[in-house]
Amino acid sequence: MANILVVDDDKGICDVLREALEHSGHFVTVANHGREGLQRLMERPFDLVMLDLRMPIMSGFEMLRSVRGTLKSQVPVIILTGYASIESLFQCTELGVSGYLPKPFRLDELETKVRQVLEGGLPQVSTLNRSARQKLSAREQEVLLLMRQGLTDQEIATRLFISPFTAHNHVKRIMQKLDTRNRAEAVALSFVEDVFDH
Repeated sequence: MANILVVDDDKGICDVLREALEHSGHFVTVANHGREGLQRLMERPFDLVMLDLRMPIMSGFEMLRSVRGTLKSQVPVIILTGYASIESLFQCTELGVSGYLPKPFRLDELETKVRQVLEGGLPQVSTLNRSARQKLSAREQEVLLLMRQGLTDQEIATRLFISPFTAHNHVKRIMQKLDTRNRAEAVALSFVEDVFDH
């Protein structure tokens, strides 16, 4: 059993998370924006924070920056997001998050991610088995490095002197091989796990 703080402005998401986490035996506190989340963290300690990025009054990223900077807290944080840009995921990774849970999520994904983080598992983006991941080719690694810079398929194609269609196919194969569901998740995973040859 853990004390978990859920910070999200979407009441529906908060209700689902509260019900699922309490069903698993956890104690759940809900905050509707980053400033309220910070206030809850100052009132008492939590074992885990589940944090949305896009919220009014204070965003999840601003809250995370305050948690790590002002409060000097290393509480584990799982980012909840359906809209994250590659840049925001990179910034969150630099501030030390324990995982990402893309919206919409399945309840089994939620349970797996929470269990991994509470047990002190390595930060990872995908909740699926690492053995499902395949090694990236040299060209795919090149494309992924450009994806990390926030380049579009068209910009990657121009940079690598390939067609946009070919660039798009490389991006699709990267997501499949890394067992991720979208472009941002693949990029985020590349920052927290070693997916490149040395």
